Amino acid sequence: MINKKIGIPVLFLVALTLIFILLSTRENYNTIDIFNEVKGPIFKKIFPEGKRNSGGFKWFNYFCNLKPTKKEFDIYNSQYCGVSGAIVHPEGPTTFDYIKIKDLEGNNIYGKYYRCCWPCCCDLMREDNGTPNILAEDYEVELSDGKFTYKVLTMANLCNISKDSIPAEATPIVCKNGQVKDAKYTHSGRIIIAVLFEPTLEPPLNYKEIKRCPKRNKTPVAELQGGMGDIFVKLSVAGK
Repeated sequence: MINKKIGIPVLFLVALTLIFILLSTRENYNTIDIFNEVKGPIFKKIFPEGKRNSGGFKWFNYFCNLKPTKKEFDIYNSQYCGVSGAIVHPEGPTTFDYIKIKDLEGNNIYGKYYRCCWPCCCDLMREDNGTPNILAEDYEVELSDGKFTYKVLTMANLCNISKDSIPAEATPIVCKNGQVKDAKYTHSGRIIIAVLFEPTLEPPLNYKEIKRCPKRNKTPVAELQGGMGDIFVKLSVAGK
């Protein structure tokens, strides 16, 4: 016979543990299940020729149009790099860094950015000609379970510049009627390339500056190596 004073609390704790394990497993299953979609059929739909250089804007556009739940939308937007267009594995050793980006008013916005490699973070925070190349803006997304406002990373409209300024490797960029095809635009007229998660005006407690960024961001565009090299930076500079 179970001692009620001891047995019932123990059974309650066991039940809670089982529920926690079940939910954790389900959460991981959802993430991996979505990742298998992202790296397989979704990638082929977005980039049928397999060329995704600087194609982050196409990922964001696709997931907005898909209209999943907010939970799913968050997972989707954590599984690609907005700079390179590359897929980010959710179980990689390091999947994100905290970055500092200016908003339209010049305020510092800190947030979590999912990336394929650290140079992409530097390229987002780079400034040329005395002004930031990439800005943080608010954008409302209509999903299957409601409307939600996200802090997004944006670059200038690339269809306002000469075609010669767009690197040949950046094949996802196709202009149609003065706008980049398959891109979402903010009210300011800038292209959305990715989501900045957990945005704050103050540095998070675990915020650390990426030590290699100052050197990289002082390097002339033509001499950049690693990450997307000079492709993304050329785009972000030319579009300003």
